[in-house]
Amino acid sequence: MTSSTPPGPPPAGPAPEYLESGGGGPLTPGPPRPGRRRLVVIGIGGGLALGVAAAAAWAATWYFADGPQAAEALPADTIAYAGLTLDPSGEQKLDALRTLDKFPTVSDAFDLDGDLRDIDIKERIFEFVLTDAACEGLDYADDIEPWLGDRVALALVADVDDQPQPVAAIEVTDEAAAEDGLSAFRECAGGEDDFGGWVIDDGWAVLADSEDFATEVARATRDGSLADDEDFRSWTERAGDPGIVTLYAAPAAGAYLGRALEDIGQQGFGMPMGQVSAYDDAPSSVDWAIGSAFADFQGMAAVVRFDDGALEVEIAGGPNGAGRVTGESAAGSALVESLPSDTAAAFGTGWEPGWFDAVTGAIGGDEFFDPMAMLEEFAATYGLDLPDDAETLLGEATAVAVGPDFDPDRFLSEGDTAGLPLGIKVEGDTAGIEEVLGKLRAGLLPEEQALLESDSEGDVVAVGPDADYRAALLEDGDLGGSETYRDVVREDDASSVLFVDLNAFEALFSSDVFGEDDDVLRDVEPLAGLGLITWTDDDVSHTVLRITTD
Repeated sequence: MTSSTPPGPPPAGPAPEYLESGGGGPLTPGPPRPGRRRLVVIGIGGGLALGVAAAAAWAATWYFADGPQAAEALPADTIAYAGLTLDPSGEQKLDALRTLDKFPTVSDAFDLDGDLRDIDIKERIFEFVLTDAACEGLDYADDIEPWLGDRVALALVADVDDQPQPVAAIEVTDEAAAEDGLSAFRECAGGEDDFGGWVIDDGWAVLADSEDFATEVARATRDGSLADDEDFRSWTERAGDPGIVTLYAAPAAGAYLGRALEDIGQQGFGMPMGQVSAYDDAPSSVDWAIGSAFADFQGMAAVVRFDDGALEVEIAGGPNGAGRVTGESAAGSALVESLPSDTAAAFGTGWEPGWFDAVTGAIGGDEFFDPMAMLEEFAATYGLDLPDDAETLLGEATAVAVGPDFDPDRFLSEGDTAGLPLGIKVEGDTAGIEEVLGKLRAGLLPEEQALLESDSEGDVVAVGPDADYRAALLEDGDLGGSETYRDVVREDDASSVLFVDLNAFEALFSSDVFGEDDDVLRDVEPLAGLGLITWTDDDVSHTVLRITTD
């Protein structure tokens, strides 16, 4: 399994032997313990422990994607997967470390002083994870380094009760040393009840909630690995170039996620389950809408990569319904690019004819929460004719813009909109747009009407409280030509674009909003820009998030 070739079917003859936790011969697996949902506490050199205990904060910082290689150690019917390499080599490693070294909190936590080429990432991870752990007897050089390979995977695999269970696969270079190291970690974690179990097979340690389930996973992999699964290969390829993290959700994951969200929805938005069922035992339309949203899930993959001083996340998935709202037109991104070149933040999107019905058709409701009834009440209050007025108001494309002199303190604390460099640029039927704006203004108080003041020129309407900023929006600006924008938005045909010039908001992080936190200020200073774009191509939805540094 240490090669890039997936394992074939099991050979004829006796069943393969597995080195299970505790040593010994081949296991005779029993059924997994039902109902156990705990995440296995995994510590392999800090690699897996970091993946579980610190994923939210650090996974995107230190783990490096290995494409399909770690997927070779997991079965083809794996529900969800994260493939990682703990210590990459070459320019990718240096680019990542150079970028991360710009952030003082990260640099201090992982001791990135000195020549970055000499850093042993696995050792730094291990030391970071065990800083606050009660495992004083564990030593990286003695207990971890002799056996820890470079590749690791975290996954969800269904058990005999069709419940997803956490599983990990770690490449090992010395199986006997791995057995000793894992045993030391289990002792540190408090025993099997807290740590789970494992088997070691053909260069991989497979860890799960129990030894029995780990053995079942290893045997299922011999019948067909995730690396050779057609859906896995297709979606990971569509997610673009490999990077620091590769994530995958199988088509079957939609059913599991929909079921989990339905369970949450049936709680009645915080109401006890019995209280909801006392009114209606049948599934509500909210439950139906949640479940149906995942009924046609076709799978997805995501890659996190470093690229020339930037962190980039690219996602590819099946049609998600956004195409019926924003379409495949690039009108939204074109409108954003026509904003003033000093725009601090913007969001723009195009609109597909009939988008209003597509949105409202996906909205569920019940006796406790009925969004459609609220929308109808709003329309009646302002005399709107839906869906026509809604589609007229937003035109063919809409862009929301914030200028460089935006004062968050004044806006958030005082609600003062005078001279506020905030506005909306709409491309469409200007006469129709102005008519709908008139209906909305008529229902507002005089001091509120300033927010919806408008000017128009050609097929463009500018809406906002400040006349000078509205005039700037009506001009054909050159945001699309600015260096910061071009560095975060690299797709010319995006259907929607979110852009933030992070340098323009440094004052926000030094304001009372964030309490003037020195650590926040130090880590924000290296940031330059943020871009989030979406588009649909051949029934594949694409999303790219890119964050750049100075």
